[in-house]
Parts: sequence; C-alpha cells; structure tokens
Amino acid sequence: MQSALCRGASPCCRCSDGCAAKGWRSSQLLRGLVLFAGTGGFLFGFDLAVISGALPLLRNDTDLALSDEMAEVIVGQTKLGAALGALAATWVLGRGHVVVFWCSGLAFVIGPLVIAVSRSALTIAAGRLLVGVGVGLSAVASPIYLAEIAPPRARGRIVGVYE
Repeated sequence: MQSALCRGASPCCRCSDGCAAKGWRSSQLLRGLVLFAGTGGFLFGFDLAVISGALPLLRNDTDLALSDEMAEVIVGQTKLGAALGALAATWVLGRGHVVVFWCSGLAFVIGPLVIAVSRSALTIAAGRLLVGVGVGLSAVASPIYLAEIAPPRARGRIVGVYE
C-alpha cells in the first residue's frame, strides 16, 4: 500500500515493500505535512487561552452588559465545542482526513468571524462554540494523521510536534 508521500512513482516508508523514505521531495513533503498538521496543536492551546486576554475587554463593554454567568458561558463554550468536535471527529474520520481538516479549518475561520461581527454575548458564545468544534476535530485528526504519515523511525518525534 502506498502513502500520500509516494505519488505513485517514488518509494517511501509506507509502501508495501517496506522501503525507507528516499529523496528530497519526499522529505520536503513530509516536513510540509507535519507543519500543517502540527498547527492543530498550536490552535488548540491558542483558542482555549485567547479568551483570558479578551474577557476583561468584554466585561468593560457597556453595550454587552456582561454578567458573571454569561462570562462563564462564553469561556466554557470552547471546551463544550471541543468535546462535541472530538465526538464528531470519530464519525467524520470515516470519511477521510481531508474532510475533517476542511471542517476544522472552516470552524477556525467562521467562528472568529462570528465573534468579530457579534453584537451580543450569545453570538460571542456561539462563535466560541464553533471554534471549539474546530479544536475538537483537529485534536483527534491531527495526531492520527501525523502517526500515519510518519516513517517508523521518526514517528514519536513527528507526533510530538502536535504537542
């Protein structure tokens, strides 16, 4: 069986004959794929932590009139969305990694756009929920994808990029 690194012509670590990854194109492609999939780990931490800097600004906004309970809802929506996204990822992964990465990417783009144009705390919470779904999807798909594309001798290092 050939992996994404083969492209049908050159041997790589996942071919049926068990060869080692060869050629600069394979290694450059592997580096690019690892960088792409490893970005999910960065976004996981960033999207969960970014609210700590924004929450004081939201509390001072007189148009929002943010109560303590609503602030808790806004903060918690990303974690709820991450749990839902992780559950959904187990089903969506059956359709392939590309579908999961597209869905995750859309959530990472649309969620902040919803937050940016929001005029109410509920809309901010909905945007945070959508970002959380993207976090959950990538939290499941990225490490699995990294493990699948990694040569056996470097699998631990490559999967560690996600962390």
